[in-house]
Amino acid sequence: MGAVRQVGVRNYAGPNCPGAGWNCTTATRVLQIATAGGDNVAQCTGGTLNTTAGQKCTIEQHGANNTARCFERINAPDTSQLCDITQTGAKNTAIVDQQIISTNNSGEFGDQTATVRQGSLAAGSSALNSVQLSQSVMQNSGGEGNAPSGDVQEQEGYQTAAVTQYASGSGNNESQIDQSEAQFAHGASMQLQNMLPNGADCAPAVGSFGPNICANVFQKAVNGNNTNRLNQSLDQKAKSNSDGADQWQGTHDGGIDGQVHQATDPSGPGSSSNTANESKTQDESAPSGATQTQIDPMSCCGFASQFGSDRATEPINQTVNEHASEAAADQSVDLEGTSNSLGTCTFNQHATINIDSASQNASVGPPCPYQGASIECASVIILSPIGDFIGDVVVAQQVGGGCSVFPPENQG
Repeated sequence: MGAVRQVGVRNYAGPNCPGAGWNCTTATRVLQIATAGGDNVAQCTGGTLNTTAGQKCTIEQHGANNTARCFERINAPDTSQLCDITQTGAKNTAIVDQQIISTNNSGEFGDQTATVRQGSLAAGSSALNSVQLSQSVMQNSGGEGNAPSGDVQEQEGYQTAAVTQYASGSGNNESQIDQSEAQFAHGASMQLQNMLPNGADCAPAVGSFGPNICANVFQKAVNGNNTNRLNQSLDQKAKSNSDGADQWQGTHDGGIDGQVHQATDPSGPGSSSNTANESKTQDESAPSGATQTQIDPMSCCGFASQFGSDRATEPINQTVNEHASEAAADQSVDLEGTSNSLGTCTFNQHATINIDSASQNASVGPPCPYQGASIECASVIILSPIGDFIGDVVVAQQVGGGCSVFPPENQG
């Protein structure tokens, strides 16, 4: 079905028409064109739904002042949300709020996608581009401590956020992205959390190929400023009372990724600021003898993160805590921070597994010429027995694991 087209001085799309003098529609797919000096306002409110059909909202606005709000709520075990906003005007404001909740289901799958485009390369905003974007997935397989029927519990969450902002003259770009996933599996003998990577990668320049939480931010200003704040978090808990339980959290191809590019005119007064906060907590609990696996790839922010100003700043904060009840649990941590800025970059990284922990806090610059810092952790690895003849009794060889810190160094 095509979009509803609105042309006028004051265009409104949403459930609550402001009244006389406004051109109103309740459509969730709309194209708004405001005449000179006019306003476009769109509110896509899905309400709290219990459906597997998902929610979709598409807003396109062209006018001096544009405001778009996308508010989506779903309570369902397998569903998706999509919000797509395009705005061209002197002042553009976009607010996206997506939430998926699933409780007491053995299989839970949530997929959220939000895309916001403000201004264009040919005609950027002359005043302000502003984005507030929030995505939340909450999954609880066992409800209030009661395991659902069946022996397998699986929880998969996928979040993708893409923001593109162009400002002209002294116009500014502002964005804040908050992405969170909370997963709790209780009772089953097999528990899988984010074991399947995303089929798409919104941040191909950094990290893994299919991150479960992914953000890509592009901001370009001339004499104005770029400001971005990125918050990404994942909290996973798996608890089983079954002997021989099998618990799996994460995959090497999934995890958390953030990609950021900010640019200003090198000869102008504008500057850029990007603050990235990434965190993950993984907890597995089961009777002795369980098979437990915890994997964590995490990355931000890229090889071309900031251009234009030696006053630019980019602090990257990354934290991982992995805890498993089994001493022989397979645990892996891979924290990667990258920055390329004429200004200053800071790496604040912390990692913890059963047998070790590590931290570093280091700043580079100005300038910060394509620096990378990381922490890698691995649990004790049990190698296969090796013997000269069939029937040999050989004790399995153990290689001690732990955490290694790699301070900032040039990646070029």
